[in-house]
Amino acid sequence: MLPQKKNKISIYILVLHLSCTFCFAQHDVVQPIGPYAGYTCDDNYIFISGQIALNAEQKVDTTSFETECRMVLNQIKRILHDAGSDWNQVMKTTIYTTRMEWFSQINAVYESYVSKPYPARETVGVCRLPKQARIEISVIAKKRH
Repeated sequence: MLPQKKNKISIYILVLHLSCTFCFAQHDVVQPIGPYAGYTCDDNYIFISGQIALNAEQKVDTTSFETECRMVLNQIKRILHDAGSDWNQVMKTTIYTTRMEWFSQINAVYESYVSKPYPARETVGVCRLPKQARIEISVIAKKRH
């Protein structure tokens, strides 16, 4: 009798695990700089952690603010693709910047990646960002089905 109960519990745990599957694959994206996933997703949504303009050597490219913005947005584009989505499925973005004076520059670059209807968004001015980055963006998106 006891082994049958154990089997029922094991089957229940397996079913529960399959219904809560998360993906963490990060094939062509820069790895996070701390103890967190660059993104997680379930069957319907993708949650992308804040991205900064890291190059392959884990250094921020500060050539120009526009270059930094584009690097971040391209990194997000690669993550969206890796997770089975694209910019058209983005529901919400959060942008952190160390200089709110760059708000119009952020909008000009950002607008070249998104289209109407635009995702919900907030832009927050902060004192500092990791690795002396000047912009960081996080995203919530739907998966394509």
